[in-house]
Amino acid sequence: MAGQIQVETIIQITDPTGKKLAPLRYSYVKALTAITIMDFAVTADQTRIIWDPVTGATENVADFDTAIFVSDGVLDLEGTVDVGDEVGNEAQTVRLVDGLPYMLGADDAFANVTGIDALGTGTLDLIEKWRVDEPAGAARNLKMILAT
Repeated sequence: MAGQIQVETIIQITDPTGKKLAPLRYSYVKALTAITIMDFAVTADQTRIIWDPVTGATENVADFDTAIFVSDGVLDLEGTVDVGDEVGNEAQTVRLVDGLPYMLGADDAFANVTGIDALGTGTLDLIEKWRVDEPAGAARNLKMILAT
């Protein structure tokens, strides 16, 4: 059997009046040839690199088609596009919250952005490094799954 990663998502919404809306169901299946699964204990106020295949010797994947991050509290996640600065290094950040996975289905992102218009002026490149920062003064745990 070939390797695969499968994500099943059910979103159940109860509106402010208490009425339950019909569940939203989504399924994602991706064949994989390599996978990196890492758990990190992120200490209070720590910033650390969690994936950099150029300098890291422990990563199984050098790029990814699927990325999943799950934290047990607030963490800021930074993806760096175009680490080699061939067209213009860019950092992009998102805030992770307890129990809500952050998922990407590709490592594509824009670099060399002029102003704030990435879609109109940027150059499509790859996310080539991930860092995480704990901003709230409390230790957190993070699971990272990268698959290609």
